[in-house]
Amino acid sequence: MNSEILQKFSGKDKINAVFLGGSITQGCGASEQSKCFANMTGEWLKTEFGNDRLNYYNMGIGGTPSKYGLIRFKRDVASHNPHMVFIEFAVNDKGEDTRQYVEGLVKGLQSLPTKPYVVFLYTTDEEYTTETKYFNEVAEYYGIPEISLKDALKKHLGGANAREAGCLMDSVHPTDKGYAVYFEEMKRCLSLPEYYKRPQSKEKLIPETVSLSVDFTPAATLEKSDGWCEFYIESNDRKWMLGFPGDWFEFEFDGDVLAVEGGLHGNTCAFDVYVDGELIGYGEPWFNDEFITNQLALSFLTADLADSHHKVRVVVRKSDKPERKSKHLCIYNVIAGKKFDI
Repeated sequence: MNSEILQKFSGKDKINAVFLGGSITQGCGASEQSKCFANMTGEWLKTEFGNDRLNYYNMGIGGTPSKYGLIRFKRDVASHNPHMVFIEFAVNDKGEDTRQYVEGLVKGLQSLPTKPYVVFLYTTDEEYTTETKYFNEVAEYYGIPEISLKDALKKHLGGANAREAGCLMDSVHPTDKGYAVYFEEMKRCLSLPEYYKRPQSKEKLIPETVSLSVDFTPAATLEKSDGWCEFYIESNDRKWMLGFPGDWFEFEFDGDVLAVEGGLHGNTCAFDVYVDGELIGYGEPWFNDEFITNQLALSFLTADLADSHHKVRVVVRKSDKPERKSKHLCIYNVIAGKKFDI
């Protein structure tokens, strides 16, 4: 490793690197977890900085965009006391203007005692059309390094369709071959000192930007009706509940942010959310009729409550759309806490 890079971490007995992103960071499409780009990069960093010195954390969760990343910040990033953070959400943001969420992550990282180095990562779809302009704007404003894995793959394949070339298993998820290209670009860039920069201290780019401090509570631990079935998935240490029309659960919290994580399913029910006895909204984690997994999704979110103590009741019901089967509802966590200006 370049001596200038090593000097940036001098005096640190431990170095923590966090990879925050969606399913591509998580490793969807790889034949095994060790062959995804984040884990290969983490293992390479361990050899460069020392196996006993560097820890890395792959905090990729499939289907999550940058808004979800901001919600996960306290649990999945800050808790690891990071010295390096790699952020990958461009594919899941789908070209939407998510600058306030991306900036919220940047501001949150700047507030940490470790003051980590930050890098934005851009993966791609099969035709290299993934939009990154909003990330580019935040990166330019704060002086954040960017690694375009999209451009690296396009160059490697001479512009050929990445799925047809065998580098993607579908429109966005790499095969081992594609992950290997991503890793080589990560290694090339992270061997250069210019990719180790802390975001500059500046006034907010987006006035609406806030940071969040929220806690995740497994729904299975809450007070609930008798109809729920509880499940535990050992492979990802995830508890979840399966409920039916009429089932309910309740909890209390202090703050102004409330969210519910549900599982996407073609046969899902809907649910109503009552706060302090008033119906404030609903969720329905439906994807399509053929979708039979319970992939995690943010099924309900509000950040507009009064900052006070609240009592919440969630009630399962059938969908308002009569063509949907409305057989059951999968719930993972409730998320509650506070937003604050930065």
